[in-house]
Formats: sequence, C-alpha cells, structure tokens
Amino acid sequence: MRIGVSTRLLWEREQNIYVILDFIRKHAESAEIWVMPPFFPYWRTSQMKGELDRIREVLEVYGLSSTVHAPHHDLNLSSLNPRASKAAYEDVLKSLESADIMGSETVTFHPGGVRYGRERGLEILKESLKRLDKKAEEYNALLCLENLVDEHMYCRTSGEVLDVLEGLESIHITLDLAHALVQEEDIGDYIGMLGDRIRHVHISDFKGLEHLHLPIGRGDLDFTDALKALKKTGYKGVFSLEGVPQNPFTAIPEETEELRNILGEAGFK
Repeated sequence: MRIGVSTRLLWEREQNIYVILDFIRKHAESAEIWVMPPFFPYWRTSQMKGELDRIREVLEVYGLSSTVHAPHHDLNLSSLNPRASKAAYEDVLKSLESADIMGSETVTFHPGGVRYGRERGLEILKESLKRLDKKAEEYNALLCLENLVDEHMYCRTSGEVLDVLEGLESIHITLDLAHALVQEEDIGDYIGMLGDRIRHVHISDFKGLEHLHLPIGRGDLDFTDALKALKKTGYKGVFSLEGVPQNPFTAIPEETEELRNILGEAGFK
C-alpha cells in the first residue's frame, strides 16, 4: 500500500512547500501537490518551471512519489461562459505539463458543474473531455477525473461518471471515497462499475451530508465495504488523505497509521 498526503492539508500552518514535503516524507510514501494559488504561489509565474524542477529534485532525494491536483477553486470546465471553460481546460493541460516535469503519476481534475442550463453545461464538459482525451496521450502522467458531491456538480454517481467518459481512452478516475459514500448508491456497485479505471483514491471522512472533508475517524463514514470493493478491482495506486485537521503536525502521523491499519484489514499490502 502507498499512502499519500495532500500538501493542502498543511498549508494553513506552513506555507513553504519544501518544509511540507519534508514533513510528508516522514509519514507517507506520496505527496499530492496542489498546483494552484495560494498552495502553489508560483502557478503561471516566471518562477514556475524552476520551482517544479526543484520539487522534482527534492522528491527524488526524499524517495517520495507524487500526484498532482489541478486548479479548481475558481475554475469550471463546464462553464457556459466560453472564456471560463477555456481557462479551466488550459489549466488542466498546464497541470499535466507540470506533473511530467515533477515526475508525478497522476493529475486529478474536477469536471465542474452549473446550476442553470445543465444540458448545455454537460455538452460543454463532454466537448472539453474529448479534447483532453486526445491531449492526455502526449503526457506520462495519467489524467484522472474526480467524482464530485455537490448537487449542482456533474459526475456524482457512477453512471454520470461513466457517461461523460464513454468512448474516451486516456482519461481515468480519481475515486473520492467520501463523495461516493454519501450518494444513494450501493458503494460496492459504485466502485464495481468504475472498476480498473480508478487510478487514484482520495480518502477523508464526512459527518452527515455536510461537504466538509474531515480526518478519517472524525465523521460518520464506514470504509469497510468500499475498501473491499476496491480491493476486488485490483487497485494498486495511492490512497491520498484529504481530511483537513486542526493541527496537521500532530494529526497526520496518527491518521496515516490509522489508515494503514484500515487498509491492512481490507487486504491491502
């Protein structure tokens, strides 16, 4: 098993990416690097290429693998505004380029969503995904669409995820377990439908239906059936922690050990 920690989890206590990576390497095997401001302040600046090269060197010295999370906070791949959806598309491509510079394995991106004009928004998303599918062939990092949870977002259920990926060969899936577990769908069926297209996993806890990523064990979710179903798919990728703790420097060491125990009980080695 390989456990990852998102660089975003430490940012509110420590903004230096190199201090963050030094901490992560002591407790995990992988770092999920959020390449977006404010978590990565060099995004699309003249310093960006140099910092990405330096991060790659640091990762190699530390023996850390890495994944990338593409910008999404103020971007929307499904936007009805052509300039907005284009900006999101271009940032996904830039994230793939960044991942290859750092030697990262995967790039996670969000499909976005709209509250009004949902049919047109879905058409725009599918058009963007077709273009991304062709471009993704040019990169070493695997491009992975994340299942979402908020009502106005696309790709909440397994059926919605498979619908937008139909006919595409170079876009895979980042399974967000918390997002999947709160859907009204049997989790075994959900994961079974996505199968071996799952190449990265996000794991955190939820309390009720509130979309607030918590450290595992701090919410109501039971991961037992989900992890058993995931084991059946032959999943061998990274499990990246996404729950935001109050004090990451004390919570993350405990959470990584707890996750190792949970994964071990599910048969992951």
